[in-house]
Amino acid sequence: MTDHRASFDAVITFGNGGALAAFDVRGRAVLLHTGAREGAPLTPAGAAWLVNRGAALVGTDADTLDGTAPAGGAPSARQALLDAGIVVVEGLGGLDRMPPAGALFSAVPPRGAGSRRVPVRAYGRVPGDS
Repeated sequence: MTDHRASFDAVITFGNGGALAAFDVRGRAVLLHTGAREGAPLTPAGAAWLVNRGAALVGTDADTLDGTAPAGGAPSARQALLDAGIVVVEGLGGLDRMPPAGALFSAVPPRGAGSRRVPVRAYGRVPGDS
């Protein structure tokens, strides 16, 4: 059985994703703090940027990363990430309490989960906090 647990150094962005350009996201969790359940959808161009720069996981406090489906049958941002093997975590809470960098983010599915879409226990830890 494959172990799907994931722990990554985290990069947090608040609001406009353009703030990510300052960070090296390769192999890291990128957590998009929108401040609203409806959130600001990740565009297909934003997803392509994350794929090209090697993000390992993309999470958001919004219920979904996607807004409306792209024109011309192009894959949605969420689907582009999944197709590239990037883990997607949606509906996170508490991102407002995490620093922009330096936290450890973990997403742990239930034992024996074999589906691509499963609930996870997600948590962040800031080094030095108890």
